[in-house]
Formats: sequence, structure tokens, C-alpha cells
Amino acid sequence: MGALFSNFIVIKEFEMKVLKKRKLPKKSTHKNLIQFHSHKNQKHMFCESYLESDVYLTFEFLKNIVSYTVQEFRVQFDLDGRPSTYTPDAKVILHDDYHSKGVIVEVKRTEELIKPKVWRKLRRARQEFVAEGYGFVICKDSDFQVQPRLNNLRLLYRYRDSLPEQETQNLIYDRVRGNDDVTIGELNKLVKQRGGLDTNAYAMASRGLLKLDINQVITPNSLVSLGGVK
Repeated sequence: MGALFSNFIVIKEFEMKVLKKRKLPKKSTHKNLIQFHSHKNQKHMFCESYLESDVYLTFEFLKNIVSYTVQEFRVQFDLDGRPSTYTPDAKVILHDDYHSKGVIVEVKRTEELIKPKVWRKLRRARQEFVAEGYGFVICKDSDFQVQPRLNNLRLLYRYRDSLPEQETQNLIYDRVRGNDDVTIGELNKLVKQRGGLDTNAYAMASRGLLKLDINQVITPNSLVSLGGVK
């Protein structure tokens, strides 16, 4: 998944005008906002679509993403001879990224991208942001709303706050280390027998401490190894 933020096209031209910081209201008479709690940012994020919340959920599992903000500001630039305003869906800060100001993220459904007016505006926005030192990437539903991966991420994210104590983690590590046929159900049963929660293995997988294949439906019979989700 880390390859989603690579191969940016660098174009040096134009100047853009930053109009102002923008914050999404908690209530809106125009759009139904979806509240998403980000563990990576340690705060609630507000999304304008389920696709956006699915993209940001995936961001939570991408190790190369340090942090991200949602609809932080809007800009104005010239498009087809007229002033046009644009609000990025998100701005992402990456580990060791050559874009010093971060990467601008546009979230769009595939059917929207085939509209000439939409594509012209996004192409123009990319020119502006890259000229200012940002990266620019479009996140599509066909890349993020993929099953069973998406449902697996939703499942694991539920246990993000339930990381067990170190003693329980060591118990799980000892059982997994050197064994290639251990299931997540077996680990949860082992922990429960010792007085722990029967979801501790899910919690460790959600933090990248255990490896599960998220491209296969996660069940109690899913095999586990040391590492993280893949």
C-alpha cells in the first residue's frame, strides 16, 4: 500500500493564492458529515463521504504516513481564464519524503474522474501545488474500497485502543515465534485462558505487531506470524 504515494509528476509554473484556513463544521445543513476518530492524529476527523473515511482508515495503517489533516485550507488559481477555488481533501506528511510541505490528497470516485471539467481542475491544481513544493495524488474508490481488505481494516481498527500489557504480548510472541501454523483464534483462546481479553491478538495485529493477510477474509482460522498487516 505504500506505493500509493510515489511517482509524482513535477511541473514548475504558476503561483497560487492561499485564501484561508478552513475547518469543517460539526454540523452542516448542506452535507452529512461522517465523524472518524484518527489514532494517528489523536483527534476526530470529519469526512464528507464514506469514501473519504475509507481512505483515511487506510492511512491509519500505512507506516510511511506520519500524520494527515483534512480540508485544512482552500486555494484560488486561474482556470480557463477565470478564478477558481479548490479545497484539498487532505494533506499528508510522509516519512523521508522529498516534498517538504507534504502531499496533497484528492479523493474521487472513478466515474467523476472521466468528466473533462473535473479532470481539468485537478490537473491545474496539481500544477499549482507541485510548483509550491507539494506532492499531489488522487485516491480512487477502485484503489481503497477493495474487499475483503477494507472490511479487514475496519475489523482491526476496532481494537486499536486495546493493546495488551507487555506480559500478554510476550505470551503471544512466544507462541508465534518459530511456528507457521498458529491461528489468531488460537492466540485469543490462549490469552483468555490466562485471564486476558479474547481480542488481544486482534489488537496487536492492528498495531502491526502481528502479521495477518488482509487480502483474505480474517476469521479465527487466519494464520498469524510476527510482523504486521500485509
